[in-house]
Amino acid sequence: MSSVGDLFELQAIYQDIDNKVIQNTYFYRYDVAHGLAWSSPAEALADAWFNTVWAAQRPATAINTRLNEVRVRNLFDGSDVWDYPAAQLGTRVAGTEYLPSHDAAKVTLTHTNGLIKKGRKMFAGLLEGDQAIGVLTLAGMAPFAVLAASCLLQVADSMLLGTKSFRPVVVKRVPVFDLMTGEITSYRLPTSAIEGIYGYIVGATLSSIVTTQTSRKS
Repeated sequence: MSSVGDLFELQAIYQDIDNKVIQNTYFYRYDVAHGLAWSSPAEALADAWFNTVWAAQRPATAINTRLNEVRVRNLFDGSDVWDYPAAQLGTRVAGTEYLPSHDAAKVTLTHTNGLIKKGRKMFAGLLEGDQAIGVLTLAGMAPFAVLAASCLLQVADSMLLGTKSFRPVVVKRVPVFDLMTGEITSYRLPTSAIEGIYGYIVGATLSSIVTTQTSRKS
């Protein structure tokens, strides 16, 4: 059963002009019990994210990029999941052609825990006119600065007046070891409060250099 203090994963699933699926993953800590408008914490996060974070992102998101769905799961409780069918287009009108889906604007996320590396978010939807020789113009930086700022938003009204239930965090991955060699073979997300090391996000800095997301090249 979900409880205050749990960590949640939220996946925002988009589809761009080339019909490529693009996913951005966010993490939140359930800090304060949610209000009575929702039946579960996962529902509260999904619904409130759509109406808060996506509402902020939508004017900065290309008009032919569609948010298809918002998937939420509690990392510590597999029964607390929610799938929000969004199916809503961005509203930023294109003035020039789009760059390929793998081109992205990078946002670095600073947080409160010095034991964890900084996080990052890669936002697609760049226009040809947003950059010059691989560097964002001032006009091009404006919409992506909005997307960066959305990474700081707290969401879902709580039972305490004037507070929000979920705060954005960066989560430390747990190493997986080879039992024979003792070497780290991969990393996974934590599955319990004991493993759940995190830092509250306090800053989101947009890089002026256009980069690429390897996982979006296929």
